[in-house]
Amino acid sequence: MPLSNYYATLAKIGHWLQSNCWTLIVILFAIAAAAVFLSDKYYYFNDENVRYTVGKYKDKIYFVGRSSEMTYRFTYLVEGKQYIALTTKDMRNIEGLPVIIKYSAVDPDFSDVLKVVVPSWVLSPPKDGWKEYPPDINWEGAVLDTLYMQKLREERKK
Repeated sequence: MPLSNYYATLAKIGHWLQSNCWTLIVILFAIAAAAVFLSDKYYYFNDENVRYTVGKYKDKIYFVGRSSEMTYRFTYLVEGKQYIALTTKDMRNIEGLPVIIKYSAVDPDFSDVLKVVVPSWVLSPPKDGWKEYPPDINWEGAVLDTLYMQKLREERKK
């Protein structure tokens, strides 16, 4: 291949890239967004890796910026290590109450705050978290407040 043909080919490729630059950027951005979404759904939060635990309300922060919104912070423990979960969901009605946190067993930093209040008789979750949604399995494996449970049973008998 003569050198002049080589430069002509490079020029054509350069012109094509220049004229289709925004199309390529959009395509690459779409591929990156799909990869992030699929990694969250099929890697971090697949059926084998999802766990649930109890999150305790920490505080709320109001971020000022282009999209100013209230952010609520919850702390949760996984195998003795403390993590922080953030949410912009409206938590005013349950502010200060413990809620369920869904997190990934692969990387506990990946979490989602669920708007489900944990009953007061659930003192703490299992050490490695629940593998199933806790209300569906009647909070099995949790440390429960036995005195409170006995009081409830007595009230139901009356």
